[in-house]
Amino acid sequence: MEFGILGPMFVRDDQGEELVISSARHRVLLASLLIKSNTLVPPADLIEAVWDGKPTTKARATLSSHVMRLRKRLGPDSAKRIRTLPSGYLIAVADDEFDLRRFLALGAAGRRAAAQQNSVTASTRSGCRRSSCGRNPAFGSARARLPSPNSKG
Repeated sequence: MEFGILGPMFVRDDQGEELVISSARHRVLLASLLIKSNTLVPPADLIEAVWDGKPTTKARATLSSHVMRLRKRLGPDSAKRIRTLPSGYLIAVADDEFDLRRFLALGAAGRRAAAQQNSVTASTRSGCRRSSCGRNPAFGSARARLPSPNSKG
């Protein structure tokens, strides 16, 4: 599976087919999990993002329903990928499955090369092309409702 947020958000299955996440709330939910991938995200943080700071009285129960529907859309192995834990949710994403992680790895490689006074290699430049670095705007339509990746919580 591949996830992209550096530009219009996308999800591709293992065969490379793009999965359409048509619900705006599901896109915001997925983006909120991805921005903190491999980290526990408390329900309160997801509720804040999904309901844009104006949650309903049943938001917590509805959040569980949204997670279930998102898992269904992502396919049969998604319960292993989006985990429900006692204190929140976690999406497990390998570095090579996520354009933001590839981009950050390429940036780190470039900084190491610069520190060693080497030029950036052609493979790093082609890696950026493969990962669609620079597609803008990040997160597409889900962007306005997301917390900063450095925000507490």
